[in-house]
Amino acid sequence: MHSSSVSTALLAFDARVQITAADGKEKEMDLEQFFVLPEVNSRNESILQAGELITGVIIPPVKQSVKSYYIKQGARESHDWAIADVAVVLEMDGSKCKKAEIVLGAAAPVPIKAKEAAQMLQGKVIDEALATSVGEATMVGATPLAHNAYKVPIFKAIAKRAILKTV
Repeated sequence: MHSSSVSTALLAFDARVQITAADGKEKEMDLEQFFVLPEVNSRNESILQAGELITGVIIPPVKQSVKSYYIKQGARESHDWAIADVAVVLEMDGSKCKKAEIVLGAAAPVPIKAKEAAQMLQGKVIDEALATSVGEATMVGATPLAHNAYKVPIFKAIAKRAILKTV
């Protein structure tokens, strides 16, 4: 599994991957633990070892109170890859957010959860002001490279938009 747009959405739903080795041994792990940042291993994007293969993806059952939205911003309609993408999954309790997940894709070599930003939604009624604040919070601590700083305002905008589209 590559850290593509589908992984952003799967991570927002707390998916797990099943891995089978050439000798038949199987293991299962959280998708969040599957991907590897370059500072950990510059040669591999995942924890897969030689002879291992993903044989399944497990998405936990989704409650009826869960709403989700995914948005992808590309350079052109003709390109499949994202400049930035955001997946939002909210468990609602009436008009209040009970639990939230926000995942950013194309912000790093692997999809990452914006955990602090997601926590800002919990226990609150989501409105435009809150969505704006949370969108801003998704980029707190971001350290863009010289040629991709343009992504920061894009992430803020599409995170806000995804949150508002979810409710």
